[in-house]
Amino acid sequence: MMNEIYLRTWAIGELVLSNADSTTLLNIAMQNPLIAGEGVYGARVMIGLQFDNYASNERVNNNQTTIIPELDKTVKIFPNPAKEELSVEFSTLNTDKVLTFELYNAMGVLVYKQLFNGNDYLFKVSLNKITGGCYTYKIKDQTTIIAKDKLVIIK
Repeated sequence: MMNEIYLRTWAIGELVLSNADSTTLLNIAMQNPLIAGEGVYGARVMIGLQFDNYASNERVNNNQTTIIPELDKTVKIFPNPAKEELSVEFSTLNTDKVLTFELYNAMGVLVYKQLFNGNDYLFKVSLNKITGGCYTYKIKDQTTIIAKDKLVIIK
């Protein structure tokens, strides 16, 4: 079922899920991947869930990381879809913190990580070693997810 939803949405560039698809993916994502299989990871990525303990009933990540919507609006990621290089631009963020750019594949596996200074208003991410596909990116500091969204890479 997860593959069917993926093929009719993300695989063709449609990143917005219907309520029915979101509900189905949530039901899949809440399962134990050791029992239900690898599709659980894909469902988690597609609906943006993070889990920290796959083998217990307390699987939802309850750490102190939060998403602040006002900060998300200060970040521009372009181009999307991207090919060789991705630009990350901050319009108002100015912090002395070290920030992290993370890129996750459709199965929820971290495939790229880059640290950068929060005082930089623009930084580039080389995509030369990343294969084409649908990804989720996160920009965060130690406690806050500043931006999180989907990214399509074309090769």
